[in-house]
Amino acid sequence: MKSLKLLLVLSMAWAARQAPQCDENAMLQAESPRPRGYRRRPRSSRSFALPLGYTILGPGRQVVARLLLPITVPCPAELRVTMGDRKQLVPVRVRAEPHFGIHGAWFTEGQRFQHLTGTNYAFANPISPFAYEDRVCEAPFVPEFLGEGIVAAFQLQDGSSVKVPMPARQPKRFLVMGDTGLRIKAKNDGWCSEKLRNPKNLYGGKTCPLESLLSNYNASLVDGLFQSNSNRADPALNGWPFEEVCERVWKSSRRGDVMVHVGDYLYSHNECPFPFPDQPPAGEERVFGDCTGVGDDWGDTSAGWIREFFGPARDLLRRLPWIVLRGNHEECARSGHGWFRYLEPRPSESFVGGGDINAPYCVTGSNSYNVEFDHDNWLVVDTSSVAGEEISIDHYTMEEYTKMDAEAAGTAPVLSLDNCDTKPASGDDHIAKFQQLTQLSNSASRQWLASHRPLFGLTFQDHGSGGQLYSFQCQLSDTLAKSAISLPNVAAVVSGHFHGWQLVEFQETRPAQLVVGNSGTQLATPRDGSPNGIFRAHGRPLLGQNISHSPTVGEFGWSLLDVSGETNPKMSAFFLADEDFESTPEIHRTLVRRTLQLNETWAR
Repeated sequence: MKSLKLLLVLSMAWAARQAPQCDENAMLQAESPRPRGYRRRPRSSRSFALPLGYTILGPGRQVVARLLLPITVPCPAELRVTMGDRKQLVPVRVRAEPHFGIHGAWFTEGQRFQHLTGTNYAFANPISPFAYEDRVCEAPFVPEFLGEGIVAAFQLQDGSSVKVPMPARQPKRFLVMGDTGLRIKAKNDGWCSEKLRNPKNLYGGKTCPLESLLSNYNASLVDGLFQSNSNRADPALNGWPFEEVCERVWKSSRRGDVMVHVGDYLYSHNECPFPFPDQPPAGEERVFGDCTGVGDDWGDTSAGWIREFFGPARDLLRRLPWIVLRGNHEECARSGHGWFRYLEPRPSESFVGGGDINAPYCVTGSNSYNVEFDHDNWLVVDTSSVAGEEISIDHYTMEEYTKMDAEAAGTAPVLSLDNCDTKPASGDDHIAKFQQLTQLSNSASRQWLASHRPLFGLTFQDHGSGGQLYSFQCQLSDTLAKSAISLPNVAAVVSGHFHGWQLVEFQETRPAQLVVGNSGTQLATPRDGSPNGIFRAHGRPLLGQNISHSPTVGEFGWSLLDVSGETNPKMSAFFLADEDFESTPEIHRTLVRRTLQLNETWAR
């Protein structure tokens, strides 16, 4: 019966979509409270058109050229790589075909089809019957030559070509961004009669009890985390300036050669409540932005990926090769299917038995790998999912850890945000992934450990009587200690996850922790963007080593790692400004290469 109902919903949506006599705007006025133009996409989506070619850097020196095509266009036969008289022809294969299904189709467990988009107004607001309305082609290969003048292009059947960027043997600068998506996380989307104490949102679904579902939308019940669909730089205005960040990155005089994205590409868990409430709940002004304008372009679908990632980042994708990390928002219950479809650099058949390109596929964790250059070695570890996590990134209050709090703490050790004492096996599922790094390590190279979740990041909580400084999830530091690895020449651990920018440096022998989680999504900072107490954490021990510097900035931006010299690399952080907001000045630091290890004494 459930499957018949689902087929009925799909067929209704398809029929409404295809009916030539259907006047969508007229129906919107007659049958839906949504105004004319509600479905109009933001600029990044409206101006986006396929085909799109881009490059993901994979294990070793492998280059993975990808091509997104309309569903009517077949994959080309080859990728042609040329440099002067030299030529390399690479066969192209299909990575993923168009997939039929609508929002929430993979998470339908009764409960009104988990509030599928279109269920409440299937005829008034028809939607595409495709979850992924594109075809993904790829050409993975190890280049036979690299250098100036190299050109790589897919040769389409109509005679046109689509170029993709190629890496240098040794880049001079790495750009870093992360946590870029538009936050739409409804604890109550206005269709549930009760306040949900601990809602567990999935893309396309919610946990409202069936008996509490309303037949009419009630804007006064809306609760959750919402980001304004605007490009404002001022963090207090709760905008989403990811496209502006991408434009500034490319126009900067200090352009990079490779883009590193530390994870979390999609944050739209639900459709934006409409009409959006005029007044936010008391005390939630900072996280309650009007997301109207998103329409149906949300969640783990091709439309969602275009609006939140491919659209805003299209120019950078066409011009730079990317190293991509999987974040917790790319877990299977969130946007994991899209992650494996579009970004995971390894072959799909290595994750799915039989390599069925017509079916959605996703696995919870994946093995570590390295991206290798002549003098730099990026060690990539999948920390998208951590067992035993008690406190997520959204569970601490966005208050200021003050100078007074820092002075009162003196040199007390930094506490852990989670209590791993109660979960001795926490993080053990990652031990093998960390141990794999030993085989991938290259002591002759400058090394970077790339993990979405920080190993040594700092955050804060307000306890009413004063703030408290914490380190992030102890599960990963436990894992690092239990794995007993020792990685030489590490310039920094590069991460995201915390919605801000941070650099934690140590007085003794530990490499720095760089956190770049401030490139677009809702920031986890005070209203003025300055958690100045964290700046004053120097001298406090964190897992056995004293902090020397810990600058933390709650503004939108990105970072650059300059590796052009023969000495230690230079890190620069840039923060977004506009005509109404003056940003924090650039921050520049030299990163000292050190051995990354953690004594098992610190395993809880």
